Amino acid sequence: MPRNIFVEIHTLTSYSSVLLNRDDFGSPKTGFFGGKERTRISSQCQKYAWRQYLQDQGFDISVRSREIFKSIADDIIASNPSLDKVAVISAVVACKKALLAQKDKDSKVQQDFEKKLKAVQSANADLQVIINELEQSDENTVDKEVLKKINNLKKDKIKKQKSYNSKLETLREYAEKNDITFNDKDILSDADVDYSTTASLKDNEIFVIGKNEIDAIKNLATEIAGKQTDDEKKEILKNIKSFEKLTLNDRTAVDIALSGRMIAGAPDSRVDSSMSVAHAITTHEHEEFSDYFTAVDSLNPNGSAHINSQALTSGVFYGYAVVEMAKLFSNLSGKKESDFINSNLDLESEVIAKLIEAMCFITPGAKKGSTAPYGTNHMLVVQISDKQPQNLVTAFEKPTEKTTSSAEDAFRTFLQQNYNHNGFSKKTYATFNGMDSTKIISQVKSDIINKSI
Repeated sequence: MPRNIFVEIHTLTSYSSVLLNRDDFGSPKTGFFGGKERTRISSQCQKYAWRQYLQDQGFDISVRSREIFKSIADDIIASNPSLDKVAVISAVVACKKALLAQKDKDSKVQQDFEKKLKAVQSANADLQVIINELEQSDENTVDKEVLKKINNLKKDKIKKQKSYNSKLETLREYAEKNDITFNDKDILSDADVDYSTTASLKDNEIFVIGKNEIDAIKNLATEIAGKQTDDEKKEILKNIKSFEKLTLNDRTAVDIALSGRMIAGAPDSRVDSSMSVAHAITTHEHEEFSDYFTAVDSLNPNGSAHINSQALTSGVFYGYAVVEMAKLFSNLSGKKESDFINSNLDLESEVIAKLIEAMCFITPGAKKGSTAPYGTNHMLVVQISDKQPQNLVTAFEKPTEKTTSSAEDAFRTFLQQNYNHNGFSKKTYATFNGMDSTKIISQVKSDIINKSI
């Protein structure tokens, strides 16, 4: 019985007049291999498209955002109108800090904001004193001393107004920078205001979290918000010092299990990826052409309303990905990789089946509306073994002709020359007719469940 299984997936897919993946200038992404430039589709671009497909197939997929905790707070407030809004936000912030082991950066922001607010309130109070004095003054008097005092008050008012405006502008800039919301009426209040800043609920990095983890945080924060004393709240919080304890290893986000995650400040949340994905490249040299286009103005028949051009490409792309089954099992179940040997792999086999479908039939394409980039899968090769995985892109080190048949011939030749001799054989399923992939997927599922290599 193998201690681990690697499932390697190789594909050839052709596209015509498309822009599948753009660089920062809006041009097709490229790379170099065999000393020649190739058209390229990044691994991130491919994984995004596959992730959407897996979600469409009914798998739990993570939520990726910098505003996860703000969304959690909003959901709790919407579904629990009886709970105090400030108490909910404070509870969610407390959960976030407990999970991420955050330092008191947020409280420092809060203190600095309140200090600036007090300065604005003080400047406003000074200004109001002068305004009140002016309102009570009689400007129609002929008393020179009184008129002199009034003129001095007017000069002081201008100075105080400038000081107030300057401090208020500084406060607003600081609030905007740190995502702090406040009402103008708070500025005129001397009372202590709990601002519960949204800065505490936002992150600078994208937060990747499973729906089960979101639900657990919601339940926890709701419970905390309903407690009356700090001691009761602390008693709940001390039990959630890690993501593992939060969800009891109930990991169901398939994309996290495949691609992994790393959250700064929460080392226990780290999940090592079970899947490795190569950048897809053309088997032949890169070649692009310009698509000149115009937009017709319906109300003005003379000329065009817009003229532009866009670089497009055509090509046959080689794609490669490999999944380490023991790691996938561990990531999905929360169990040790060594438990893979004696465990049921029905879920894992279904994930692999849908991943293969995604690699064969899902297009990671930009400009879908104007290019219909729904390519044709010409080849699917799946290898199952306990041996070192190998990307077979070397089959195309020497660029092929710009035809599907040339790419297929190069790959067949490479397989026959390198993978059919003793010591390096792998169980291999292959079809050069994309429509036959269903049979291969069924066989691969069976082999994974039975751990057959």
